[in-house]
Amino acid sequence: MKTLNKINLFITITGFIFLISSATVFAQVEEKSNDELVKSMTENLKQKILLSNEQAVKVKAILSEYVSNKNATEQDLKSAQQKLENLLDNKQKMKYNILKNEWWKNLKPVSKQ
Repeated sequence: MKTLNKINLFITITGFIFLISSATVFAQVEEKSNDELVKSMTENLKQKILLSNEQAVKVKAILSEYVSNKNATEQDLKSAQQKLENLLDNKQKMKYNILKNEWWKNLKPVSKQ
């Protein structure tokens, strides 16, 4: 009987350790995926509306802030959009206005899916 209790305890402890390890790994994968999403979205916009390197860095920061907020609201989205639009010159805004709806649809943070 004591041996059976020790085996059950060992199995329980091993399962608990595995569970904690898995949660850590999944959190790291999610974070990396959001970073990749932000990078990809920034590069896409940079190519389509010819962002400068300085603008691209700022766009990346805006997107990173938005996707890292797991409780982001519609107001947070509108704020991010406004910040981004404020970075653009008139020519870039004309191009941006054509593609912005489709472009923002692609910004679905992994942590929210």
